[in-house]
Amino acid sequence: MTLLDPHAAAREAGDRPALVLAERDGETIAFGALAATRAPAEADALRVIPATSEPDHLRALYAALAARTPVLPLDPRLAADERDALLAAVRDARRAPVAGANGTAPLAIVATSGTGGAPCGVELSHDAWGAAVRASAAHLGTRRDDLWALALPWAHVGGLAVLLRGLAARVPVLVTGRFEPGRLARALAAHRATLLSLVPAMLDRLLELPDRLFPPSSLRAVLVGGAATPDRLVARARRRGVPVLRTWGMTETCGQVATEPPDRPEAGLRALPGLEVRSRDGRLEVRGPTLATARHPGGPLPRTADGFFRTGDLGEVLEDGRVVVHGRADGRIVSGGEKIVPEQVEAVLLDLPWIAEAVVFGVEDDRWGQIVAAALVACGPRPDDEALAGAIAARLGPARRPRRVAWLDELPRRGPGKPDRRACAALAGGRLQALHYGER
Repeated sequence: MTLLDPHAAAREAGDRPALVLAERDGETIAFGALAATRAPAEADALRVIPATSEPDHLRALYAALAARTPVLPLDPRLAADERDALLAAVRDARRAPVAGANGTAPLAIVATSGTGGAPCGVELSHDAWGAAVRASAAHLGTRRDDLWALALPWAHVGGLAVLLRGLAARVPVLVTGRFEPGRLARALAAHRATLLSLVPAMLDRLLELPDRLFPPSSLRAVLVGGAATPDRLVARARRRGVPVLRTWGMTETCGQVATEPPDRPEAGLRALPGLEVRSRDGRLEVRGPTLATARHPGGPLPRTADGFFRTGDLGEVLEDGRVVVHGRADGRIVSGGEKIVPEQVEAVLLDLPWIAEAVVFGVEDDRWGQIVAAALVACGPRPDDEALAGAIAARLGPARRPRRVAWLDELPRRGPGKPDRRACAALAGGRLQALHYGER
Protein backbone atom coordinates (compact mmCIF):
# COMPACT_ATOMS: atom_id res chain seq x y z
CA MET A 1 0.00 0.00 0.00
CA THR A 2 1.84 3.10 -1.26
CA LEU A 3 -1.11 5.48 -1.25
CA LEU A 4 -0.62 6.43 2.40
CA ASP A 5 3.15 5.87 2.51
CA PRO A 6 5.05 9.14 3.09
CA HIS A 7 8.15 7.61 1.41
CA ALA A 8 6.17 6.97 -1.77
CA ALA A 9 4.71 10.47 -1.55
CA ALA A 10 8.23 11.91 -1.24
CA ARG A 11 9.37 10.04 -4.35
CA GLU A 12 6.35 11.20 -6.36
CA ALA A 13 5.84 14.72 -4.99
CA GLY A 14 9.46 15.70 -4.30
CA ASP A 15 9.70 19.17 -2.83
CA ARG A 16 6.00 19.99 -3.23
CA PRO A 17 4.36 21.18 0.01
CA ALA A 18 2.51 18.59 2.05
CA LEU A 19 1.49 20.94 4.87
CA VAL A 20 0.87 24.69 4.91
CA LEU A 21 0.90 26.11 8.43
CA ALA A 22 -1.49 29.05 8.57
CA GLU A 23 -0.48 29.93 12.14
CA ARG A 24 3.15 30.30 10.99
CA ASP A 25 2.57 32.76 8.16
CA GLY A 26 2.12 30.04 5.57
CA GLU A 27 5.32 28.12 6.37
CA THR A 28 5.36 24.86 4.41
CA ILE A 29 6.66 21.35 5.08
CA ALA A 30 7.45 19.35 1.94
CA PHE A 31 6.56 15.70 1.38
CA GLY A 32 10.24 14.88 1.36
CA ALA A 33 10.82 16.50 4.75
CA LEU A 34 7.92 14.58 6.29
CA ALA A 35 9.25 11.28 4.98
CA ALA A 36 12.67 12.02 6.48
CA THR A 37 11.30 12.28 10.04
CA ARG A 38 12.07 9.17 12.07
CA ALA A 39 9.56 7.60 14.43
CA PRO A 40 10.89 6.63 17.86
CA ALA A 41 10.49 3.02 18.92
CA GLU A 42 7.43 2.39 21.08
CA ALA A 43 7.43 -0.41 23.60
CA ASP A 44 3.79 -1.29 23.00
CA ALA A 45 3.84 -0.62 19.22
CA LEU A 46 1.39 2.24 19.57
CA ARG A 47 2.39 5.86 19.05
CA VAL A 48 0.33 8.27 21.16
CA ILE A 49 0.51 11.73 19.58
CA PRO A 50 -1.12 14.95 20.82
CA ALA A 51 -3.38 15.95 17.93
CA THR A 52 -2.44 19.63 17.69
CA SER A 53 -1.32 21.98 14.93
CA GLU A 54 2.25 21.97 16.25
CA PRO A 55 4.70 20.96 13.48
CA ASP A 56 6.42 18.38 15.70
CA HIS A 57 3.13 16.59 16.36
CA LEU A 58 2.22 16.60 12.67
CA ARG A 59 5.67 15.31 11.73
CA ALA A 60 5.26 12.55 14.32
CA LEU A 61 2.08 11.40 12.60
CA TYR A 62 3.76 11.10 9.20
CA ALA A 63 6.81 9.41 10.74
CA ALA A 64 4.57 6.79 12.30
CA LEU A 65 2.82 6.27 8.96
CA ALA A 66 6.18 5.75 7.26
CA ALA A 67 7.24 3.24 9.93
CA ARG A 68 3.80 1.56 9.84
CA THR A 69 3.47 2.15 13.57
CA PRO A 70 -0.18 2.53 14.61
CA VAL A 71 -1.06 5.90 16.07
CA LEU A 72 -3.50 7.08 18.70
CA PRO A 73 -4.15 10.79 18.09
CA LEU A 74 -4.94 12.25 21.49
CA ASP A 75 -7.35 15.15 21.86
CA PRO A 76 -5.60 17.79 24.01
CA ARG A 77 -8.99 19.05 25.18
CA LEU A 78 -9.68 15.87 27.16
CA ALA A 79 -9.79 16.21 30.91
CA ALA A 80 -7.08 14.20 32.68
CA ASP A 81 -9.51 11.51 33.87
CA GLU A 82 -10.89 11.08 30.34
CA ARG A 83 -7.42 10.83 28.84
CA ASP A 84 -6.19 8.27 31.37
CA ALA A 85 -9.29 6.12 30.97
CA LEU A 86 -8.95 6.09 27.18
CA LEU A 87 -5.25 5.20 27.26
CA ALA A 88 -5.85 2.42 29.76
CA ALA A 89 -8.72 0.97 27.74
CA VAL A 90 -6.78 0.97 24.48
CA ARG A 91 -3.54 -0.37 25.88
CA ASP A 92 -5.24 -3.11 27.91
CA ALA A 93 -7.20 -4.27 24.88
CA ARG A 94 -4.17 -4.25 22.59
CA ARG A 95 -2.35 -6.80 24.73
CA ALA A 96 -4.37 -9.29 22.65
CA PRO A 97 -4.22 -7.64 19.20
CA VAL A 98 -7.01 -8.34 16.75
CA ALA A 99 -5.36 -7.22 13.52
CA GLY A 100 -3.30 -9.67 11.50
CA ALA A 101 -0.87 -9.49 8.62
CA ASN A 102 -1.41 -9.10 4.89
CA GLY A 103 -2.99 -5.69 4.70
CA THR A 104 -4.92 -5.55 7.97
CA ALA A 105 -2.19 -3.84 9.98
CA PRO A 106 -3.67 -0.96 12.00
CA LEU A 107 -2.96 2.57 10.84
CA ALA A 108 -4.72 4.38 13.68
CA ILE A 109 -6.84 3.86 16.75
CA VAL A 110 -9.28 6.75 16.82
CA ALA A 111 -11.16 7.65 19.98
CA THR A 112 -14.92 7.55 20.11
CA SER A 113 -17.57 6.77 22.75
CA GLY A 114 -18.14 3.11 23.46
CA THR A 115 -21.20 1.15 24.45
CA GLY A 116 -22.27 1.97 27.99
CA GLY A 117 -20.14 5.09 28.14
CA ALA A 118 -16.72 3.44 28.50
CA PRO A 119 -13.83 5.02 26.59
CA CYS A 120 -13.33 3.27 23.28
CA GLY A 121 -10.71 3.30 20.54
CA VAL A 122 -11.66 2.19 17.03
CA GLU A 123 -8.93 0.32 15.16
CA LEU A 124 -8.75 1.34 11.50
CA SER A 125 -6.39 -0.48 9.16
CA HIS A 126 -4.15 0.78 6.36
CA ASP A 127 -6.42 -1.00 3.87
CA ALA A 128 -9.56 0.57 5.32
CA TRP A 129 -8.10 4.07 5.17
CA GLY A 130 -6.80 3.46 1.66
CA ALA A 131 -10.28 2.48 0.52
CA ALA A 132 -11.77 5.49 2.31
CA VAL A 133 -9.52 8.08 0.67
CA ARG A 134 -10.05 6.49 -2.76
CA ALA A 135 -13.83 6.53 -2.30
CA SER A 136 -13.80 10.19 -1.22
CA ALA A 137 -11.62 11.17 -4.19
CA ALA A 138 -13.89 9.31 -6.60
CA HIS A 139 -16.92 11.13 -5.22
CA LEU A 140 -15.46 14.63 -5.05
CA GLY A 141 -13.08 14.38 -7.99
CA THR A 142 -9.44 15.48 -7.88
CA ARG A 143 -7.58 18.51 -9.20
CA ARG A 144 -3.88 19.30 -9.29
CA ASP A 145 -4.53 22.64 -7.60
CA ASP A 146 -6.55 21.16 -4.74
CA LEU A 147 -5.80 22.33 -1.22
CA TRP A 148 -7.56 20.64 1.67
CA ALA A 149 -8.13 22.84 4.73
CA LEU A 150 -7.84 21.14 8.11
CA ALA A 151 -10.30 22.91 10.42
CA LEU A 152 -11.46 19.85 12.41
CA PRO A 153 -9.41 18.32 15.23
CA TRP A 154 -7.43 15.38 13.88
CA ALA A 155 -7.92 13.45 17.10
CA HIS A 156 -11.21 12.45 15.50
CA VAL A 157 -11.92 10.70 12.26
CA GLY A 158 -13.07 13.78 10.32
CA GLY A 159 -9.84 15.69 10.87
CA LEU A 160 -7.53 12.69 10.42
CA ALA A 161 -9.30 11.93 7.14
CA VAL A 162 -8.38 15.38 5.79
CA LEU A 163 -4.67 14.78 6.46
CA LEU A 164 -4.80 11.35 4.85
CA ARG A 165 -6.71 12.58 1.79
CA GLY A 166 -4.04 15.19 1.18
CA LEU A 167 -1.28 12.59 1.54
CA ALA A 168 -3.00 10.15 -0.81
CA ALA A 169 -3.62 12.80 -3.49
CA ARG A 170 -0.14 14.32 -3.06
CA VAL A 171 -1.71 17.74 -2.53
CA PRO A 172 -1.11 20.11 0.39
CA VAL A 173 -3.21 20.41 3.52
CA LEU A 174 -3.71 23.85 5.05
CA VAL A 175 -3.41 23.45 8.85
CA THR A 176 -5.50 26.25 10.34
CA GLY A 177 -5.13 25.61 14.09
CA ARG A 178 -7.73 26.48 16.71
CA PHE A 179 -11.06 27.36 15.16
CA GLU A 180 -11.90 31.05 15.05
CA PRO A 181 -14.24 32.03 12.19
CA GLY A 182 -12.48 35.18 11.00
CA ARG A 183 -9.03 33.65 11.15
CA LEU A 184 -10.17 30.53 9.30
CA ALA A 185 -11.91 32.57 6.60
CA ARG A 186 -8.82 34.70 6.04
CA ALA A 187 -6.60 31.63 5.79
CA LEU A 188 -8.96 29.97 3.29
CA ALA A 189 -8.89 33.04 1.08
CA ALA A 190 -5.16 33.75 1.39
CA HIS A 191 -4.14 30.21 0.42
CA ARG A 192 -7.01 29.57 -2.01
CA ALA A 193 -8.30 26.44 -0.30
CA THR A 194 -10.55 24.29 -2.49
CA LEU A 195 -11.84 21.65 -0.05
CA LEU A 196 -13.05 22.04 3.51
CA SER A 197 -14.69 19.79 6.11
CA LEU A 198 -16.78 21.20 8.98
CA VAL A 199 -19.39 20.35 11.57
CA PRO A 200 -22.65 22.34 11.43
CA ALA A 201 -21.76 24.63 14.35
CA MET A 202 -18.61 25.79 12.56
CA LEU A 203 -20.53 26.53 9.36
CA ASP A 204 -23.09 28.48 11.38
CA ARG A 205 -20.38 30.71 12.85
CA LEU A 206 -18.69 31.24 9.49
CA LEU A 207 -22.00 32.44 8.07
CA GLU A 208 -22.05 35.20 10.68
CA LEU A 209 -19.09 36.78 8.90
CA PRO A 210 -19.60 39.42 6.20
CA ASP A 211 -20.08 38.07 2.66
CA ARG A 212 -16.74 39.54 1.62
CA LEU A 213 -14.92 37.23 4.07
CA PHE A 214 -16.75 33.95 3.51
CA PRO A 215 -16.92 31.98 1.34
CA PRO A 216 -13.77 32.50 -0.77
CA SER A 217 -14.25 31.91 -4.49
CA SER A 218 -11.68 29.08 -4.48
CA LEU A 219 -13.85 26.64 -2.49
CA ARG A 220 -15.39 23.88 -4.60
CA ALA A 221 -16.77 21.63 -1.82
CA VAL A 222 -17.54 22.05 1.87
CA LEU A 223 -18.34 18.76 3.57
CA VAL A 224 -20.62 19.16 6.61
CA GLY A 225 -21.24 16.24 8.91
CA GLY A 226 -20.56 14.86 12.36
CA ALA A 227 -24.03 15.98 13.50
CA ALA A 228 -27.43 16.57 11.99
CA THR A 229 -27.25 19.55 9.64
CA PRO A 230 -30.49 21.57 9.71
CA ASP A 231 -32.12 22.30 6.37
CA ARG A 232 -32.29 25.99 7.25
CA LEU A 233 -28.52 26.11 7.78
CA VAL A 234 -27.86 24.45 4.43
CA ALA A 235 -30.27 26.79 2.65
CA ARG A 236 -28.68 29.81 4.27
CA ALA A 237 -25.21 28.64 3.23
CA ARG A 238 -26.19 27.92 -0.35
CA ARG A 239 -27.78 31.31 -0.69
CA ARG A 240 -24.35 32.71 0.18
CA GLY A 241 -22.73 30.57 -2.49
CA VAL A 242 -21.16 28.05 -0.11
CA PRO A 243 -20.82 24.69 -1.94
CA VAL A 244 -22.17 22.68 0.98
CA LEU A 245 -22.37 18.89 0.74
CA ARG A 246 -24.00 17.08 3.63
CA THR A 247 -22.28 13.87 4.60
CA TRP A 248 -22.97 10.89 6.85
CA GLY A 249 -20.45 8.57 8.40
CA MET A 250 -18.83 7.44 11.62
CA THR A 251 -15.53 6.46 13.15
CA GLU A 252 -16.10 2.75 12.41
CA THR A 253 -16.18 3.50 8.65
CA CYS A 254 -13.16 5.86 8.46
CA GLY A 255 -15.63 8.74 8.22
CA GLN A 256 -17.69 9.25 5.09
CA VAL A 257 -20.22 6.62 4.04
CA ALA A 258 -22.69 8.73 2.06
CA THR A 259 -22.40 12.29 0.74
CA GLU A 260 -24.44 14.56 -1.49
CA PRO A 261 -23.09 14.59 -5.08
CA PRO A 262 -21.11 17.76 -5.89
CA ASP A 263 -22.93 18.26 -9.21
CA ARG A 264 -26.43 17.71 -7.80
CA PRO A 265 -26.62 18.04 -4.02
CA GLU A 266 -30.41 18.09 -4.22
CA ALA A 267 -30.18 14.33 -4.94
CA GLY A 268 -29.47 13.74 -1.26
CA LEU A 269 -27.00 11.44 0.46
CA ARG A 270 -25.52 8.77 -1.81
CA ALA A 271 -23.25 5.91 -0.78
CA LEU A 272 -19.66 6.48 -1.83
CA PRO A 273 -18.16 4.16 -4.47
CA GLY A 274 -17.44 0.72 -3.05
CA LEU A 275 -19.79 1.07 -0.08
CA GLU A 276 -23.26 -0.37 0.42
CA VAL A 277 -25.94 0.95 2.75
CA ARG A 278 -29.17 -0.77 3.67
CA SER A 279 -31.84 -0.48 6.35
CA ARG A 280 -32.94 -3.41 8.48
CA ASP A 281 -35.66 -2.90 11.09
CA GLY A 282 -35.18 0.84 10.71
CA ARG A 283 -31.44 0.68 11.51
CA LEU A 284 -28.86 1.64 8.89
CA GLU A 285 -26.20 -0.94 8.07
CA VAL A 286 -22.98 -0.54 6.07
CA ARG A 287 -20.81 -2.97 4.13
CA GLY A 288 -17.52 -2.24 2.41
CA PRO A 289 -13.72 -2.10 2.64
CA THR A 290 -13.62 0.97 4.92
CA LEU A 291 -14.98 -0.85 7.99
CA ALA A 292 -12.96 -0.91 11.18
CA THR A 293 -11.12 -4.00 12.38
CA ALA A 294 -11.99 -3.76 16.06
CA ARG A 295 -13.03 -1.69 19.01
CA HIS A 296 -10.80 -1.40 22.08
CA PRO A 297 -12.25 -2.59 24.37
CA GLY A 298 -14.87 -4.72 22.66
CA GLY A 299 -13.00 -6.94 20.23
CA PRO A 300 -13.62 -7.44 16.51
CA LEU A 301 -16.16 -5.13 14.90
CA PRO A 302 -19.48 -7.02 14.90
CA ARG A 303 -20.91 -7.80 11.47
CA THR A 304 -23.96 -9.62 10.20
CA ALA A 305 -23.61 -13.01 8.51
CA ASP A 306 -23.43 -11.24 5.13
CA GLY A 307 -20.81 -8.73 6.26
CA PHE A 308 -22.82 -5.61 7.19
CA PHE A 309 -22.01 -3.43 10.19
CA ARG A 310 -25.13 -2.39 12.08
CA THR A 311 -24.75 1.29 12.91
CA GLY A 312 -26.31 3.23 15.76
CA ASP A 313 -28.34 5.38 13.34
CA LEU A 314 -31.96 5.07 12.33
CA GLY A 315 -32.84 5.64 8.70
CA GLU A 316 -33.88 4.22 5.34
CA VAL A 317 -32.58 3.77 1.82
CA LEU A 318 -35.07 4.89 -0.82
CA GLU A 319 -35.64 3.09 -4.11
CA ASP A 320 -33.51 5.63 -5.97
CA GLY A 321 -30.56 4.98 -3.65
CA ARG A 322 -30.94 8.05 -1.46
CA VAL A 323 -29.85 7.48 2.14
CA VAL A 324 -32.11 9.19 4.69
CA VAL A 325 -30.83 9.43 8.26
CA HIS A 326 -33.51 9.90 10.90
CA GLY A 327 -31.42 10.13 14.04
CA ARG A 328 -29.68 8.14 16.76
CA ALA A 329 -30.96 4.76 17.85
CA ASP A 330 -29.69 5.25 21.36
CA GLY A 331 -29.52 8.12 23.83
CA ARG A 332 -26.19 9.54 22.74
CA ILE A 333 -25.99 13.29 22.30
CA VAL A 334 -24.27 14.73 19.22
CA SER A 335 -23.01 18.27 19.88
CA GLY A 336 -20.94 20.02 17.23
CA GLY A 337 -19.86 16.65 15.85
CA GLU A 338 -18.84 15.28 19.26
CA LYS A 339 -20.70 12.15 20.39
CA ILE A 340 -21.48 12.21 24.11
CA VAL A 341 -22.71 9.33 26.27
CA PRO A 342 -25.09 10.66 28.97
CA GLU A 343 -24.13 8.01 31.54
CA GLN A 344 -20.49 9.09 31.32
CA VAL A 345 -21.37 12.70 32.13
CA GLU A 346 -23.73 11.59 34.89
CA ALA A 347 -20.94 9.66 36.59
CA VAL A 348 -18.84 12.81 36.77
CA LEU A 349 -21.73 14.92 38.09
CA LEU A 350 -22.53 12.38 40.79
CA ASP A 351 -18.95 12.63 42.01
CA LEU A 352 -19.49 16.29 42.92
CA PRO A 353 -20.30 16.99 46.59
CA TRP A 354 -23.54 18.89 45.93
CA ILE A 355 -25.32 16.41 43.66
CA ALA A 356 -27.36 13.43 44.82
CA GLU A 357 -28.87 12.44 41.49
CA ALA A 358 -28.30 13.44 37.89
CA VAL A 359 -29.86 12.65 34.54
CA VAL A 360 -28.25 13.97 31.38
CA PHE A 361 -29.95 14.49 28.04
CA GLY A 362 -29.61 16.55 24.87
CA VAL A 363 -31.60 19.62 23.96
CA GLU A 364 -31.81 21.12 20.48
CA ASP A 365 -29.54 24.02 19.66
CA ASP A 366 -29.42 25.99 16.41
CA ARG A 367 -25.62 26.25 16.43
CA TRP A 368 -24.44 22.93 17.87
CA GLY A 369 -27.29 20.65 16.79
CA GLN A 370 -27.62 19.57 20.41
CA ILE A 371 -26.12 20.68 23.69
CA VAL A 372 -25.82 18.75 26.93
CA ALA A 373 -28.43 19.43 29.63
CA ALA A 374 -28.81 17.95 33.09
CA ALA A 375 -31.59 17.49 35.62
CA LEU A 376 -30.05 17.56 39.09
CA VAL A 377 -31.17 16.74 42.62
CA ALA A 378 -29.13 18.39 45.37
CA CYS A 379 -27.85 16.74 48.54
CA GLY A 380 -27.89 19.80 50.77
CA PRO A 381 -27.39 23.44 49.77
CA ARG A 382 -27.09 24.04 46.04
CA PRO A 383 -23.80 25.48 44.77
CA ASP A 384 -23.69 28.78 42.96
CA ASP A 385 -23.27 28.60 39.18
CA GLU A 386 -19.63 29.66 39.25
CA ALA A 387 -18.64 26.88 41.65
CA LEU A 388 -20.64 24.27 39.74
CA ALA A 389 -19.22 25.32 36.36
CA GLY A 390 -15.67 25.35 37.72
CA ALA A 391 -15.97 21.86 39.17
CA ILE A 392 -17.44 20.46 35.96
CA ALA A 393 -14.85 22.16 33.73
CA ALA A 394 -12.05 20.55 35.75
CA ARG A 395 -13.45 17.09 35.00
CA LEU A 396 -15.06 17.23 31.55
CA GLY A 397 -13.96 18.45 28.15
CA PRO A 398 -15.90 21.33 26.54
CA ALA A 399 -18.37 19.30 24.46
CA ARG A 400 -19.48 17.15 27.40
CA ARG A 401 -20.13 19.94 29.88
CA PRO A 402 -23.82 20.56 30.63
CA ARG A 403 -24.78 23.93 29.13
CA ARG A 404 -28.26 23.89 30.69
CA VAL A 405 -29.20 22.64 34.17
CA ALA A 406 -32.41 22.34 36.13
CA TRP A 407 -32.62 21.59 39.86
CA LEU A 408 -35.50 19.26 40.72
CA ASP A 409 -36.84 18.01 44.05
CA GLU A 410 -36.89 14.43 42.75
CA LEU A 411 -36.48 12.55 39.48
CA PRO A 412 -39.32 10.76 37.66
CA ARG A 413 -38.75 7.01 37.70
CA ARG A 414 -39.88 3.96 35.82
CA GLY A 415 -39.94 0.19 36.21
CA PRO A 416 -37.78 -0.99 39.12
CA GLY A 417 -36.97 2.58 40.14
CA LYS A 418 -34.57 3.70 37.44
CA PRO A 419 -34.76 7.39 36.49
CA ASP A 420 -36.91 7.90 33.39
CA ARG A 421 -34.64 9.90 31.07
CA ARG A 422 -37.40 11.05 28.75
CA ALA A 423 -39.68 12.10 31.62
CA CYS A 424 -36.78 13.89 33.31
CA ALA A 425 -36.09 15.86 30.15
CA ALA A 426 -39.75 16.82 29.83
CA LEU A 427 -40.03 17.87 33.49
CA ALA A 428 -36.78 19.83 33.45
CA GLY A 429 -37.43 21.47 30.08
CA GLY A 430 -39.23 24.52 31.38
CA ARG A 431 -36.78 25.03 34.24
CA LEU A 432 -33.45 24.81 32.43
CA GLN A 433 -31.03 27.64 33.11
CA ALA A 434 -27.82 28.40 31.22
CA LEU A 435 -24.51 27.41 32.83
CA HIS A 436 -21.54 29.37 31.50
CA TYR A 437 -17.93 28.21 31.25
CA GLY A 438 -16.41 30.91 29.07
CA GLU A 439 -15.30 30.17 25.51
CA ARG A 440 -16.16 26.70 24.28
